[in-house]
Amino acid sequence: MENKKISLPQNWQFNFYRLFGGQLLSGITSWTVQYALIWFMTMTYKSPSVLAFATMLSTIPGIVLAPFVGPLVDRLNKKVLLISGDMIVAVAALLIIFSNRESTLPLYIVYTAIFIRSVAQTLQQPTVQSIVPTLVPDNFLVKANGQIGSFNAISTVLAPTLGFLTYSNLPLASVMWIDIVGAVIGSITVMLSVIPSFKQLSQEKITVYRDLAAGWKVMIEQRGVLQLIIIVSLIMVAFVPISSMYPLFTTEYFKMSLFHANLVETIFSIGMVVGGLTLGIFSKVKQFIHPVIIAIVFMGAMFMFSGVLPGNELGFWLFFAFNIVVGLAIPIMNSFLMTIIQKSYPLEYLGRVMGVTMPLQAASGPIGLAFIGPLAEQYGISPMFLWGGIAEIALAIFAYCLPAIRNISTKIAD
Repeated sequence: MENKKISLPQNWQFNFYRLFGGQLLSGITSWTVQYALIWFMTMTYKSPSVLAFATMLSTIPGIVLAPFVGPLVDRLNKKVLLISGDMIVAVAALLIIFSNRESTLPLYIVYTAIFIRSVAQTLQQPTVQSIVPTLVPDNFLVKANGQIGSFNAISTVLAPTLGFLTYSNLPLASVMWIDIVGAVIGSITVMLSVIPSFKQLSQEKITVYRDLAAGWKVMIEQRGVLQLIIIVSLIMVAFVPISSMYPLFTTEYFKMSLFHANLVETIFSIGMVVGGLTLGIFSKVKQFIHPVIIAIVFMGAMFMFSGVLPGNELGFWLFFAFNIVVGLAIPIMNSFLMTIIQKSYPLEYLGRVMGVTMPLQAASGPIGLAFIGPLAEQYGISPMFLWGGIAEIALAIFAYCLPAIRNISTKIAD
């Protein structure tokens, strides 16, 4: 499907890096505060159910609200949407600041703040994904998506440590001011940046259900892309819960320490950063589907091999090495998948497309945990890695056997 052409902003590289540099700083502060809240709940309540409920609350907006956000992303001013997300985060921070005047911060306030923060992310994420093709030329799109993924990975690398340090050395109310500063920085860079909008869409009346139907119609027309999105979501059903078991796998199966568990998480995140930053070497790749399939196969193979490792120190260091490969594969899969989506649909429909894609991705984690969690309790964690890896490889092979998916790159080129 042919995309509507939009003139790139002058000095588009400076414009791109200014905008996403601000998003990086805002992301680091936001994730730092998120981990500080996790540490607060962990140290105050010492209850797995408290953390589990907080995790559930953080996923609900992405599943329920994203489809309704999509039409807004297509029709409203993108700057307003991004700044609104930052301001919503600031409101959540102020809620905790003013509620923390009591001797003990009520848990329902923390839950409310986490939910509000997730609403902001649901507003910003499809907006960011939909504007990238309007900010960079086509031949830079894969690299741009990879760098954005690296920015997100940098936040996840730094945030756990920063969250612990800030929570340990500052009152929680003071930690919340970090979030407000980050929101202000993000908003300023958005205001200074050039972000094209579709004026003819913004002048039309917003009809959510009609817009949703139009978005679905456009997605169905690109059958191969829709099939690929669904299959990747199914792969995430295995990946998300298995990756959440890394700490237990390290400490219970390999009998290593929490330090070693953190080491695995760190090398995995570093792999994601490096993988995203080196995506420029793939900028001349024409068959976009091939890197997606190959990355999934490598991820599945590393999980499968991890499932048969011996439960000793040698096994741990092999598991550590495997996660370098997994970390490198994740941004390759995500960046090329996102580029396929961005190049396959008209720019004026991308918000609605992302509004459908986001709930599929957000729901994959809870669904996977609901099934794989009890299986891990019964059969152990190691078989979950083995079966999950086999499932990922099988899904990758199945995907490539579908003609509509195999021909995606040809259709994009046409």
